[in-house]
Amino acid sequence: SIEYFWTIGCLFVVVAAYATLHSTDGQGGGNWRAFIGICTIPCIVSLIVGYCYVPESARWLSAEGQSAQALNVMREAAQANGHDPLVIFPANIRIQQEESEKDASIADLFTPTWREITFRLWGTWCFFSFGYYGTLLAITRVFEKHAEPSDDSNSASYDFDYGAIFLSSSAELVGTTLVILLVDEAGRISTQVVCYSLAGISVCLLCVLAESNTSRTLLMALGFAARVFEMGATCTTWVSTA
Repeated sequence: SIEYFWTIGCLFVVVAAYATLHSTDGQGGGNWRAFIGICTIPCIVSLIVGYCYVPESARWLSAEGQSAQALNVMREAAQANGHDPLVIFPANIRIQQEESEKDASIADLFTPTWREITFRLWGTWCFFSFGYYGTLLAITRVFEKHAEPSDDSNSASYDFDYGAIFLSSSAELVGTTLVILLVDEAGRISTQVVCYSLAGISVCLLCVLAESNTSRTLLMALGFAARVFEMGATCTTWVSTA
């Protein structure tokens, strides 16, 4: 469900771009400094909220010898989930401090024990990131508006079909919901194969048809489908490998 917040962030960026970069004359431009400033607001809010309200890791506290604080964190978590903390963690309970583990290095990833899974995970994340962000860039380019240079400028301006981009971004809400409902029944591998395949087909058709005189409605539908399946696939990959 954390992916819902990712999608809300994507929608926020589109709205912020429309408010600060869009121009009514179709010449683009706008105030990019205001756009950057608005986009930093959620980061600052998250920093403050996280610092003030998100508890420290109980395991880290235990490893650092702060067993009492770790126990308090777990009791607060139990209470937040509707359980009696003193029943789950009685007053006489004590947390056993974990033994310090051997410091690891990046070289350990290439030992025989971890080498195969390391390369598999690297390959999976490399290609799924390429597919996800490539889809975003492709949709943005398809709905890009290129204006000719004005008389007093030597450079061209750019504007975008923000409505179409916003609609395609909202498709991630659908993709995330579908995966939540279906992944346990369909299976993680099957879900990834189907979603990645349909996402690739949708993006391919979108890019090919964008070069011809294709209706905006059809392009928007293909962009929406691409984001639905790409988000569904990447969510499943995240759950399976993170």
